[in-house]
Amino acid sequence: MKQLFTIISFYLISLGLTSQVKITLETAQTTGGTQTACQTISLLPGFSFKATSTSGGLTLRVNPSTCDPYAGQASSVSASQNYIQTKTYIADDGSRYMETIQYFDGLGRPVQTVQRGVTPQAADLVTYQEYDPFGREDRSWLPAVAAGNNGAYMPLANYKASAMATYRSTTYNTAFDSVAYSRPIYEASPLSRVLEQYAPGADWHKNGKGVKTHYKTNIAGNATLNCILYIAGGTNQSPTLTKNGNYATGQLYVTEVKDEDGHASYEFKDKLGQIVLTRQMEGSTAHDTYYVYNDFGNLCFVLPPRINDEGIAQAKLDQLGYQYKYDDRNRCIWKRLPGCEPIYYVYDKADRLIFTQEGEQRAKQPTPEWTFNKYDTFGRLVISGIYPSSASHASLITKCKDIVVTEKIDPNKYYGYTWNILPEVVYTGSMIINYYDAYDAFPNNTQINYRELLKYTEKSGYGQRYIDNGLLLNTPKGQLTATRARSLMPDGSMEVGTVSMLYYDNRGRLIQTKSANHLGGVDEEYIAYNFTGQPTKKMHVHTKDANGGGKQTEVYTYTYDHAGRLLTTTHQLTDGTTARPQVTLADNTYDELGRLKSNQKGGLASSKTTYGYNIRSWTKSITSPLFSQTLYYNDKVTAHSYSDYESAYNGNISGMEWQLQGESKRSYRFKYDNLSRLLHAAYNGVTSGGMYNTSYIYDKHGNITGLNRIGKTSAVNYALVDNMTLTYAGNQMIHVADGVKNFAYAPSADFKDVPNAPGVVEYTYNKNGAMNKDLNKGITEIQYNSLNLPRAIEIANPSVKGRIKYTYSAAGVKLRTVHETDMNVQNATVMAVAPFSPETTTTETTDYVGNVIYKNNVLNRILVDGGYIEGGVYHYYMTDHLGNNRVVVNASGTVTQRNHYYPFGTAFAENTVDEQKKQPYKYNGKELDQMHGLNLYDYSARYYESAVGRFTTVDPLAEKYYSWSPYAYVMNNPLKYTDPTGMYVSEESVGAWVNAAFRTYILLEIYQRNNTNGQYDQAISYLQLTSSNLEKIWNSGNRYEITQLELGSIGGFSYDKERNIFKIEYLGGFDDDNLYHEITHGGQYENGTLGFMYVQDSNGKIRAVPFTGVNSEIEAYRVSHVYAKITSNKNIEDINTNYVRSIQVNGNDLYPVNMNASLGHYLDGESQYWTIRLGLSPIGSDKTQSIVVGEHPNDFVKLNQLPFMKWNK
Repeated sequence: MKQLFTIISFYLISLGLTSQVKITLETAQTTGGTQTACQTISLLPGFSFKATSTSGGLTLRVNPSTCDPYAGQASSVSASQNYIQTKTYIADDGSRYMETIQYFDGLGRPVQTVQRGVTPQAADLVTYQEYDPFGREDRSWLPAVAAGNNGAYMPLANYKASAMATYRSTTYNTAFDSVAYSRPIYEASPLSRVLEQYAPGADWHKNGKGVKTHYKTNIAGNATLNCILYIAGGTNQSPTLTKNGNYATGQLYVTEVKDEDGHASYEFKDKLGQIVLTRQMEGSTAHDTYYVYNDFGNLCFVLPPRINDEGIAQAKLDQLGYQYKYDDRNRCIWKRLPGCEPIYYVYDKADRLIFTQEGEQRAKQPTPEWTFNKYDTFGRLVISGIYPSSASHASLITKCKDIVVTEKIDPNKYYGYTWNILPEVVYTGSMIINYYDAYDAFPNNTQINYRELLKYTEKSGYGQRYIDNGLLLNTPKGQLTATRARSLMPDGSMEVGTVSMLYYDNRGRLIQTKSANHLGGVDEEYIAYNFTGQPTKKMHVHTKDANGGGKQTEVYTYTYDHAGRLLTTTHQLTDGTTARPQVTLADNTYDELGRLKSNQKGGLASSKTTYGYNIRSWTKSITSPLFSQTLYYNDKVTAHSYSDYESAYNGNISGMEWQLQGESKRSYRFKYDNLSRLLHAAYNGVTSGGMYNTSYIYDKHGNITGLNRIGKTSAVNYALVDNMTLTYAGNQMIHVADGVKNFAYAPSADFKDVPNAPGVVEYTYNKNGAMNKDLNKGITEIQYNSLNLPRAIEIANPSVKGRIKYTYSAAGVKLRTVHETDMNVQNATVMAVAPFSPETTTTETTDYVGNVIYKNNVLNRILVDGGYIEGGVYHYYMTDHLGNNRVVVNASGTVTQRNHYYPFGTAFAENTVDEQKKQPYKYNGKELDQMHGLNLYDYSARYYESAVGRFTTVDPLAEKYYSWSPYAYVMNNPLKYTDPTGMYVSEESVGAWVNAAFRTYILLEIYQRNNTNGQYDQAISYLQLTSSNLEKIWNSGNRYEITQLELGSIGGFSYDKERNIFKIEYLGGFDDDNLYHEITHGGQYENGTLGFMYVQDSNGKIRAVPFTGVNSEIEAYRVSHVYAKITSNKNIEDINTNYVRSIQVNGNDLYPVNMNASLGHYLDGESQYWTIRLGLSPIGSDKTQSIVVGEHPNDFVKLNQLPFMKWNK
């Protein structure tokens, strides 16, 4: 021990850190940091440690609280009850595990689930399910905290006492509540349909505030129950739309649903189960969306609400509707979104999407363009790019229909692939190139030797590449090993771009990534994991040039409690060779229900934030010395009085209070219409009431047609700052008239109107529906790249003349922004009246290299979790419930920026211009570009203008929200929802599910009509199975999310524990047989014949993925076979055990006999999201699902045993 060169600190503490049981050190340690054991640490001869400027200190901790809370103690399982006991091991030596016991009554029904020792204080969490005399689910209780229970069964009386102790106090809720259960009310019939559903909360139950459902039929001519009959005639390739009166009375099933506030919506289904109309009522005004199908069940037209008022002439369809055309294999070959030119699709013989062409590509001069895709033997996307060609849609369909577009690795080719199929598609147009299965797949014939530059490096303390018998394996089968994304330049050209190589350990976890960045440097990331796959340490090494200049090294460390909850996140920055002190970015605690209780940033007392919840776990309060917020739903704002206050029981936020340090409380009262669109926000606060009031008027698509705001017009005066009337062509805003004259108050972000005659078109759009001109801002042109992201913006107004140039990677990542100004006026945010006189051009260049940002080639800031580093100083964001940055505080506790927002994101004019410019990440945490008066938020996929509450381009996922304008922001409810990427609202859509049901019923009808001699009996039985599965899943109460994956991905059925969502992910294309395969697995779970096992993705998130028996997979493949063809020469019986066993990926069995030979599937190259599909164990014709489960009881977990499932449906 005398060899030690520095002091080693020992601690006996009770902090909740994930650790090993025992640690033995007998060699020289070269890496500092903290090592924790929960029992013993042994230092044997040979151990030494020397601190250096790079290693830092070494801390060894013995922490008993990180052990299994019941270590050495058997659970008190109640042997007199029927139960299933499940252990999930969290230590490689088997010493630590989490345990769940599910108890069943004498009829085999689950009645109680006990999560043993799962709470932060090692108490049990217990849920209880009651049944009525008819065996139907009655009261479903929320989890109760049961200290000292040790896994035992709790009789109902004891359970209720624990539930009351949990929820009838303010320990876990902001208010006393005695109704800790949800409850359905059934109709008095054998159908046992639910008429009313009440979620937890006494206020909802005693006031009758449940969701009420009524089952009806249509009535012709009735104001709320009438349904227009639209018919899709013509052919698949050329459908026609006609209006043929109304459906006769009694021809449609109608389901009326009233939410907790009595707002009614209606769903009309025909006899085939197809939804033909959805109707929402705003008072007596109907907002109708019609769905029109052809005889094959293909959706040909979607008619959003305004079409039903304005007519179905072709011009209106093009402006407002959705239109689809199909080929003879029912694949969508033509699609038109509202306000856009059609998109063409071309497929190969294997149903893979080969070519697409949007309107802008078709109009490209001098030669039109197509986007092309090429695949490898296993159907994975390997190359995607641009193909300049005047070829017609029809000619490409003919060319591709009988070929399979597949290329193979060829290291002698420029991009490392053969170019045998479609050789006329020149490889120089390639934008994204993916490499799989081998670390040497990337070609070695490039100008820069990327294989050498980005080669694997052993990093002590981090994950190791897969080693077999002491040898590094070079073939990670099934994994993405390298990718190249070319840079899309402002002038429309492409450059080399970024190259990344990815390395995996023997569990298929990503442990190292190296990327050549666009500045010429390299970014390296190394990851270490614990046994359960949570990251415990990450290192990011960044350089900005080929000589290693500008080196920045970041080390994140993560600690967890015994149940895997994140406790601390620390960060250490080394600037070149100068190591800075380690900083704790987040220090979290949790309440006994597992909800975040407090968070502290940077060790600052003023940053410590506590969180409060109501009985439904909705956020009620966020409290810290710097920023506090209280949200109101069914209750009322207390800080100020509003005479017209309306409580909301349906989840809308009825009011909000907030307060910044040193200021008085402020509040908003919110009013909504029956579609939950925000109508009015009444303000009260620092000065007096009404100073920041705002109100909104909408059309039937949610386009804002009227908007007014009150705000600051000077340092001391308040007045109406906006009184806007917005005019549209379809959903596209073309003119804004502001009834308030522009005023010169620099901090104000109000709308600046350049007066034009009412008929003047102030905004124009390109053929993809993207805004390309804005006369009010002086934007004379916006040019877009092939991803529909801006590449150049030209601005010329009375205050400034200049341009903004953008560089993106082909993966859609922003790499560079260049602001050019053609005069000595910069950062103009206010219109002036004096003409400009150009003198010189000034340039400001911002480069984005992951989280490292440069301004004019000088390091500007490094983004970290919850804040950023600027000039070596940490800054932390204090956020509200939407993630809006309200306060920015530095490491010394000094507030550097304060932000207050109108509901749609425009900032109050309370900051000086200099304070506004301190940092740009504000509303929703998105970057605001204010240069040249642009005032747009970057939401990654789109740009958002808060002054008018809408996006500038069409939603890439517009078809998830047919009833809404594709430019609208979060369905006009900005207090409840956010749009993380500009593509979707963060709540599930049922559209994909509805379409699956449509197709099932149509195919079933076709088979039954043509089943003259029983040849389709089996197909019909599998369609009926799918119909049954769809109904069971729909009525299960569980949350399902259907996602179409990127081309080249592999579908799957999994459970997202953190979001409590069942994920059905399927490979794209419009045949979608893979969708029905995965829906089958969903039905198998609901039927209790499919189980799950825990795995974790590369981000440390716990996932549950299917553990299936051979019969489950045979059934799923037979179902998908039925959907692949209406008539088939293949017998369904041919899909059997041998068929499943023969399926391979990269030469490996997709379903291996040995369950430990799990095979990783890479799903998403941009986010590095991946999961593991576990194999069948073992497969054989005599191995049924129950036998497999019996042989591996510890590996099988039913989803209704997973934490937080039952009570958080």
